[in-house]
Amino acid sequence: TAPHTHGPRALFVSCASIKMDYTSLDDFPLETLYFRNGTEVDPYDHRCKLGIPGGSQGIHTFQLVWALLCAAQALFLFSKWPKVGWEAMYMPCCEALSYGLLSSGYGYMKLHGEFHYLPWIRYAAWLVTTPVLLNQVQGMIDIKIGSLRLAPIQSLANLIMIIMGVSAHLQENHAWKWLFFFVGCVMCAVIYYIAWLQFAKVNELYAATKTEIGDKVCFQLKLIMFCFYVGWSMFSVIWLLSSEGLCLIEEHISAAAHIPGDILSKNSFGLLMWYTRWITLGGAWDINKFLEKQAKEKAEAVLTPAEKRKAIMKQAEACFSMADACLQQANTCLQQAMQAEDAEPKGAAEQPAQHRPQALAGHPMENEMLASMGKLSYPLRFDVDQAVTSGTGWKEGNGGVENAIRTSMQKLRRKQREM
Repeated sequence: TAPHTHGPRALFVSCASIKMDYTSLDDFPLETLYFRNGTEVDPYDHRCKLGIPGGSQGIHTFQLVWALLCAAQALFLFSKWPKVGWEAMYMPCCEALSYGLLSSGYGYMKLHGEFHYLPWIRYAAWLVTTPVLLNQVQGMIDIKIGSLRLAPIQSLANLIMIIMGVSAHLQENHAWKWLFFFVGCVMCAVIYYIAWLQFAKVNELYAATKTEIGDKVCFQLKLIMFCFYVGWSMFSVIWLLSSEGLCLIEEHISAAAHIPGDILSKNSFGLLMWYTRWITLGGAWDINKFLEKQAKEKAEAVLTPAEKRKAIMKQAEACFSMADACLQQANTCLQQAMQAEDAEPKGAAEQPAQHRPQALAGHPMENEMLASMGKLSYPLRFDVDQAVTSGTGWKEGNGGVENAIRTSMQKLRRKQREM
């Protein structure tokens, strides 16, 4: 058996114990039938020798530099905590690990045959990163057809696509290889279609707001879609051109070409998703929260400083009016309670000393008084409760309940004058 040493193909010839060497493709007798393990074989049915990993030291240096840049991106995003999701930090960490292994030469596994290698780290990286990428897209909005949620279907299609890619790479039979590749492309189309529905729906919702921020979100969504579709499509094209597919480019060139695809599909995509969600939208894709926030900001922006002060003064006046009403009601209730106590027979058994709320127990106005007192602002309610629980009466000098209410009202009026 002698491999052909020139051109994009490696030819293997087996004919009993006879060894034949050919130095050019023209010397090879294509009309002759050759056999491998007793089976007739097409001389072009072979394993592409361009799949041998290697290349210049510059390729490994390029991969190592990119691994360091991915680590730097992860550190940058970590510095933004808590205004960042874990997905944005997870992605560059996985890239730093995978490209670090590739630069050291540990990203390939030799299989059967002289030229058959499996870039296992590449498929492993896809397996642990693509579900997280899709999870970010699915986090924008939940798309349904009837009662059927499309997010699980999208995740399942992604898993099948990766399995089909690995299976196509491992296949010796060309027919099976291209069948697996076709099924993987169909699953990729399913992912693209569901992602398009998700992007289109989010874009529609924010465009309908007709706000400056809504327009900004729509523009950023277009950039996200570009990174998603172009980046993911690059991997399919590279697979087709590399030794795994048509055998048109060498493996080290294929490995280097994956870096631009990762820049778009992972790094740029992750940064844009983080910026849109946490910087532009404040941490959530929820359109209802966005509309509430916009309405609040719009209402505040309409008021001038003088109008804002007037609104605050109006709120203070409402508090004063409520406090006056509560004061009058409490005074009336306590007077009625004291009159009821004076009307009791003198020979009745003495009751233990009770605080004001206990003295009013069972009084017809008790619930109304307590409900009104509960509406008071915190400083007023605190002073009143302190005076009541200390056991003082209604008019017992500076410690009395009436005095506590009036003191708190004076504090509120002083604050109003200072505004």
